[in-house]
Amino acid sequence: MSIGLYQTVTETDFVDAFNTEERKEQFTHEARRALFTYYDQLADDCDIPMQFDMIGVCCDWSEYDSAEEAAAECITDWQDDTDDALSALEYETTVIEVSGKTWRDGEYVEFTSVLVQSF
Repeated sequence: MSIGLYQTVTETDFVDAFNTEERKEQFTHEARRALFTYYDQLADDCDIPMQFDMIGVCCDWSEYDSAEEAAAECITDWQDDTDDALSALEYETTVIEVSGKTWRDGEYVEFTSVLVQSF
């Protein structure tokens, strides 16, 4: 008989797991935190424990600099001059808006991005 062992993953554990050589550029720090919050809330809402699968997260989500960029890449008939990109994406899939600061060229710079779940 086999039993499963579960380890509680904190936000720090989740964020730091992406610091491996192959995954360190996968998401911004703020996007990793947003993903942890998403999965933590999902587990609470469903009242089930979830397994942390970093490769699955990397395959399921993409981070884009803007909703317009994501819509242009993800939606086949996207018309950027007539459609609201964020609404169009949210119609198709789960979208998480991300904002924060990042260190660039010797100073902190504010940024925004969107996480789009594959569909």
